[in-house]
Amino acid sequence: MKWICDAIPEICKPRSTGRPEIREFEINYLNETKYGDQNTELFHKKVGNDFYFQLTNSKGVSVNAKVLLGL
Repeated sequence: MKWICDAIPEICKPRSTGRPEIREFEINYLNETKYGDQNTELFHKKVGNDFYFQLTNSKGVSVNAKVLLGL
């Protein structure tokens, strides 16, 4: 969750006017990764108002996540 908030801080800030609410948050842990581990990369893409994330480390994909925002 911390990696996602660091990558896209506007979805984790306290609610303010004009910012959509998170309507769904899904995270799938596939391999262990600790905050601060070396050789980790966070990839994300935005599709409409929704965000998709993938965290990788030296073992491969560690986490898949999605944050779906309301309008």
